[in-house]
Amino acid sequence: MATQAPTSKGILTTVIAVVVLAAAGFGAGVATRMSALPEAPKPTAAAEEPPAGEGGPSAAKKDTPSGDHGTGSGTAAEAESPAHEAADEPAAENWAKAVVTPLDPIITNISHPKGVWIRLEGSIVTSAELEGSPKALAAQAGQHIMSYLRTIRLEQIEGASGLLHLREDINEIMRTFSGGAVHQAIITGFIVE
Repeated sequence: MATQAPTSKGILTTVIAVVVLAAAGFGAGVATRMSALPEAPKPTAAAEEPPAGEGGPSAAKKDTPSGDHGTGSGTAAEAESPAHEAADEPAAENWAKAVVTPLDPIITNISHPKGVWIRLEGSIVTSAELEGSPKALAAQAGQHIMSYLRTIRLEQIEGASGLLHLREDINEIMRTFSGGAVHQAIITGFIVE
C-alpha cells in the first residue's frame, strides 16, 4: 500500500489543536496562580478595641489557652481571619507604608554547569520607618543575592517549582541579613543563558 503524504489541511488542523491546547493550559495555570494570591486585607475592628487592661475582647483572649478564644469572646473580624497567618508577615497597615526599592540587575554565573549565566531583576519591599537608606539596603541585598546565586546548580531552578524555591530562598536570605527590615524580595525578571 502506498502511504499518503500529509496534506496542508491536516497539518493546519494539528497546529490549531496544539495552539488551542497550549492556550487552555496557560489559562489553567494563570487561574491556579491567581487563586493562590492572598486576598486584599480587610479593615478590622482591632483598632477600636479598648486597651487590654480594660476588659475588652483582647483581655478575654489573654486568659484563654492559645488556639481557644472561648465562646463568644471574639469579634467578627477574628472569626474571618485565617488561622494560618504567618507571624513574620507584616500587618495590613504596614503594607500601606511599604517602600519598594528596585535592585540593580544581578548578572552572575552559577556553580554548575560552567558557562551558564543568570540575570535576575527585582525589588525589595521595606517599611517606611526603615533606619538608613533603602538604596543602600538594596545594594547590600544585591550582593547577598549574587553570592547565593553563585552556589546554585541549574537543576535547582528548573521549572515552576524551582523558581518558587529560588524565590523562597531569596526571601529567607533577605529577612536574615536585614534582621527583618526587608519584608519581601520581588523577582521581576529572570534569565538563564
